[in-house]
Amino acid sequence: MPAGDTVLAQSKEAKEEKPDEIGPTEDLMREHGVLNRVLLVYDHLVVQIEQKRDLKPEWVSSAASIIRNFVEDYHERQEEQFLFPRFEKARALADLTSVLKAQSDRESCQGSR
Repeated sequence: MPAGDTVLAQSKEAKEEKPDEIGPTEDLMREHGVLNRVLLVYDHLVVQIEQKRDLKPEWVSSAASIIRNFVEDYHERQEEQFLFPRFEKARALADLTSVLKAQSDRESCQGSR
């Protein structure tokens, strides 16, 4: 099982065990923490490439798998479901929300690549 799938499976298991202990906002903040960690992995991979060090392809594919599965298939849907309606109702960040929705719609039409 690729690392990205393992992280998703663990995340889903944790949510199934304690579904009511954290709210959607806290959940999204924790997810942003995961995303920041993946970006650190990418930064490390860039350094490895620049220094012409050995680079295992599975490191890149695992990080990419996390991004695709976690960000595109899960995290963005959570934002669309829980945050965008709140912004729209409060008439806050309307420009940003509409841009993010349009991007998501385009990705959906393209079959998430």
